[in-house]
Amino acid sequence: MGPLLTSFLFAIGIAAWVYNKSQQRNGGLAQQSAIAAGVVGVVALIVFYTIFTALTSRLPS
Repeated sequence: MGPLLTSFLFAIGIAAWVYNKSQQRNGGLAQQSAIAAGVVGVVALIVFYTIFTALTSRLPS
């Protein structure tokens, strides 16, 4: 499994968690929760992809 797919799966999990927590805290405002989850998901994707790419480039071939 490549770093992009792995990063995507991690980002989906984090975005789902943020959406769930946001729904609980803001009283069920779906649009606000979806925006927050989307922003956090994109940031998580970038961060995890950077980390996984750096780690896989250091592995011996």
